[in-house]
Amino acid sequence: MFTGFTRSKHLPRYAGVFPNISRCNHSCGPNASARFDEETMAMRLFSRRPIAPGEQITLSYVVGTMSCARRQEELKTKYLFTCECDYCKPTKPSRPSRPLKHLYWNIVHQPTNNKFDLQAEIFASDIRRSQLAFRLEHAETLWVEWLSPSSKQSDKDLIQFHEDALVVIAQEGLHLMRITHVAYLAHACAALEDNGGFRRWGNMLISLSEWTEGHEGGEQKKTWQDWVRDPMASPAWGLRVQAKKAKAKPQGIARA
Repeated sequence: MFTGFTRSKHLPRYAGVFPNISRCNHSCGPNASARFDEETMAMRLFSRRPIAPGEQITLSYVVGTMSCARRQEELKTKYLFTCECDYCKPTKPSRPSRPLKHLYWNIVHQPTNNKFDLQAEIFASDIRRSQLAFRLEHAETLWVEWLSPSSKQSDKDLIQFHEDALVVIAQEGLHLMRITHVAYLAHACAALEDNGGFRRWGNMLISLSEWTEGHEGGEQKKTWQDWVRDPMASPAWGLRVQAKKAKAKPQGIARA
């Protein structure tokens, strides 16, 4: 059963029973997500990553960025079971798919010895998830600061931060969080007047299925398709270039 779902605060809230989707088990690194479609009054299931034949389809019953202990507590209280997914009880060390380049992510505690330590793995995962939540919350502030002529952030740092976030998201199985970081990467490329980069990230954003569904999603998808065809139509086009020019512009000499 799903309750209290709506895509807009201005629309009524609904409740419903969906026998098929309700059979999906929980995972703290789910391969799918469910969303209510107000146009068809149906709950729709979306894949979050490629799902292998015979692989169980899973959803997250809790907020994925919570610590393992908090997830377990909420699952036990609300759903009366103890989660034993690969993210709560890992059996092997978790490593990013490539070395992280941005210094922020390298401060994440990561066991380095060859001996498997369950508690150390869970602790490292908790930190990664909490940092993902924190950075997602402050992403807009970072973006605004980067576009300021007085910004001390380098272009490389901003891009590497979001690219590394995608690596950490994949490591933690929180694929739903990709959308925001991919969007910021696309906007950053537009701000730098990087035509190819904008098209690459823009097309990736369009391919992320859930947010492009329904009337609202369809409008967003069309907007991004228009921008990908004509990157200069993006409202972010050239913003960083303009900020750099403003910073480099000589200031007038004040007279006494």
